[in-house]
Amino acid sequence: MKTIDDVLNKLKQERALMGEPATADDLERCQKAMADNGFAPIPQEYLDFLTKCNGLEFDGSRYSYGTDKVPSHNSDYALMDIVSANIRFTKNLVDEEDYVVLGDGECDVLYLYNIKNGRYEVDMYGPIREFDTYEAMFINEFSRYFKEDEK
Repeated sequence: MKTIDDVLNKLKQERALMGEPATADDLERCQKAMADNGFAPIPQEYLDFLTKCNGLEFDGSRYSYGTDKVPSHNSDYALMDIVSANIRFTKNLVDEEDYVVLGDGECDVLYLYNIKNGRYEVDMYGPIREFDTYEAMFINEFSRYFKEDEK
């Protein structure tokens, strides 16, 4: 899969829990809430992603946070929003002020934006993979289940 849109289309087919695209008001309100809680701004590339998919849960183990909680259609479950996620997860990070938490995955994995170096990181008690762009990280992490389809 070559683009975020390719992966999102496949995830839709697989019935992933996806939030409706974020509006400019959603993004502005979320950035203000991040600042009000002492967090760095959400990077522009991730904001652009939120205009396509405002929160995502796939396979019960991969999450991408949106500006609001994303409710499930079938249960009382709701996917956490990005501000709540940063409140919950950054306290567990070394140099917590240097990161924005964008999502999480299985086995205590966090998807992060490193403010100091401008890179996106997959972290499990320290960085295990780094990417120059959010798109590269998203494609790598969310298309793993679809590798067989590309043969």
